[in-house]
Order: sequence, then structure tokens, then C-alpha cells
Amino acid sequence: MPFPVEWKYIAETQRKLKTRFPLDYVVRMKRENGGAFSVEGEAWFLFPIFDTSNDKRIKRTCSDVCHETKEMFSFDVGFPTNAIAIANNGCGDVLFFLPDEEEPERLQDNVFCFRLRGGEIVDFESTFRELTENE
Repeated sequence: MPFPVEWKYIAETQRKLKTRFPLDYVVRMKRENGGAFSVEGEAWFLFPIFDTSNDKRIKRTCSDVCHETKEMFSFDVGFPTNAIAIANNGCGDVLFFLPDEEEPERLQDNVFCFRLRGGEIVDFESTFRELTENE
């Protein structure tokens, strides 16, 4: 079950990843640290932001954005080296953000998909908000 997360944990995650998340993503994660949504009938599960406020939240958020991004790099499957993983579909496919070309310290609003089978990268040509607003 999703639950809110304090801003300080989002800020800490951004610091660890040396980037800034898109505003719509931050708003969603602050309100519901995780959760699911559907894109064209396919379910996606958001990786949480690591929350150390109590033992229950530590357990629920330990497979966070930082951990899952690092895991994708360890598989040596062609996941983009500058990507930040934000969700999966339970079948190995991952949604991710890429740095903005004009402001590399910030992630762009568009969401991309890495298909594990074949290592294909799909540009949904949609922002995080557009993808998640039809829940």
C-alpha cells in the first residue's frame, strides 16, 4: 500500500543519484511513495524512495530507486548508463528517466522503457504525468 514520504528523503535520493527528479514525479512520490499504474493495459510498479523514518518503512522501501537503478547496471544487459530506474512491470522491463540534454543535472520529464528481452529502449513520448494520470 502506498504511503507519503517526507521531502527530506526525496532530497537525499536526488543527492545520492546526483540529479533532480521531474516535478510531477516528486509530487506523486511525496503523496504515494510507490504504487502502481497502467500504460496501455500493462501494469507498472513504482520503486519507492528509501524512507528511514521507522523499521516498517525501511522494510517497505529498501528496494528503492537507487537500489533498483544499481541493480539494472549490474545485469550488463544494455541498460543506459545515465538512466534512473523508476518502475518495473514484474517481468524484467523497467521504466526510466534520462538526464535533460540542456540541463544534465536534471532528469527530463519524458519516460522511457527498457525491454529486457532484446534490450530494446522504447520512448513512450509521454511525460510521467501523462502516463500516470489515467489510473
